[in-house]
This record gives sequence, C-alpha cells and structure tokens, in this order.
Amino acid sequence: MNLDALKGRLLERKAELLRSTLSLEERADLSSFSNHPADLASDASGDELSLSLLESETRELREVSLALDRLRRGVYGRCEDCGQSIDPARLDAMPEARLCRACKLEEERLVA
Repeated sequence: MNLDALKGRLLERKAELLRSTLSLEERADLSSFSNHPADLASDASGDELSLSLLESETRELREVSLALDRLRRGVYGRCEDCGQSIDPARLDAMPEARLCRACKLEEERLVA
C-alpha cells in the first residue's frame, strides 16, 4: 500500500470538496434574490437539492479530513472497530474508509 499516493488522493479530494461546498454555499446565497412566485418555487426545489448535496459533501469532507488525521497519527489503514488491517484494495477504492469490510457490513446491518 502506497501511503504517499493515498495521501495525495485524499488531499486532492479534500480540495475538490472544499471548492464544491463553497460554490454550493455561494449559489444558495444568490438564489434568494428573486421575488417571482415561479422563481421562488423553482429556487426552493433547487435549494433542497443543493442543501442535500452540500450535506453529503460536508459529510465526505469530514471523512476525508479524518482519514488525513489518521495518516498523520500513524493509524491509517486500521479498522476503528476491530483494529484489524483494512484490505488495501478497499483503501484503494475508498481511501477515507475507517472500517474493514466486515465491520462496515455489520454497521449497515445494525442501521437497517
């Protein structure tokens, strides 16, 4: 597992998410300028979508930041639940992963 390459990917994703969340926040601020009822309805629908996307991206940004912190502390690649190593293929597919596959499946089972 190449930690430098994974760190680079995490830093790139963090930068993308920061740009995207700033853009979404700016668009939400600008959408409040119209007073026409049709525009207001359209804006409300768009605002809900933007808010949902903003929440999703904020959540992902938090996970990426936590992964970078785990790298800094030297605990990256260890499952936060069982302590076992996370499969390198899983980290390659999802560098922000904090749980091994088995623990993630268990977490999803408990939530469902």
